[in-house]
Amino acid sequence: MRRERLFQLHIPKTAGTTLYSVLLTRIPRERVLLMTKDPVCAGEVTAGAEGVDLVAGHLSWAAVGAFPEPPAVLTVLRDPVERALSVYSYLRVNAGAGIFDPGSEGTAQEAAMRPLGDMLLDRTSGLRHVVASNQVGYLSGDEPNLRQPAGFLTPSGDLDTPKLERCYEIAERNLLTCAWVGTTETLDRDLETLAARLGWPSFGAVQRRNVTRDRQSAESLPSRARRELEQLVEADRELHARARTIADERYRAVMTHGDQAITS
Repeated sequence: MRRERLFQLHIPKTAGTTLYSVLLTRIPRERVLLMTKDPVCAGEVTAGAEGVDLVAGHLSWAAVGAFPEPPAVLTVLRDPVERALSVYSYLRVNAGAGIFDPGSEGTAQEAAMRPLGDMLLDRTSGLRHVVASNQVGYLSGDEPNLRQPAGFLTPSGDLDTPKLERCYEIAERNLLTCAWVGTTETLDRDLETLAARLGWPSFGAVQRRNVTRDRQSAESLPSRARRELEQLVEADRELHARARTIADERYRAVMTHGDQAITS
């Protein structure tokens, strides 16, 4: 087993559950710490990371500084419009299933009763917080609760553009330091990069986990709601494009130079 500790920074609805299941085919469960409680403080990561090879969970970048030694960060980003559609459908389908914390359950109940377009246009809707450049939020978060990404909505429900611009710069820098970056759209290929860099056998055909089916298409949204969604996720779109470039470059490097030790 490799010596460097892995941290899967799992942004919700980006195929992170699939990545986690793949990592478990190579790392024994007793060497894995999955953090699912809320809240999570830095001390819990510091203590829990000792003696394990993988820490995973919906934790923001703030968790990186809590490790006893810097971890090798693995993360996946997704086209933000597709992610927003998946988030809404996931909340809607699972409302009342008892799998959400109280705050998210309220948004899930709302999703079960309201069309996506209405929620996007409603400045009071909790869904806007979940989709408003949430990937930038996870990769730049510095809240004491490590489960809490940075948020970019003002009390009136509008985008806090100056804060978002500052956090985007932080998120992009952090993304570049990740030991491995994948995108949902190229995950099978990017997992080949990961296996090669870790010196593991190929993962082969990978089964997608926790897939939200029967999602509506972006084209089905009313034009005003679609424009609102595009505005809410504009920074995430830029970050996703950056992630795709990184993933492409690293895949080409691995294919050219063969197995490489992973670096942070």
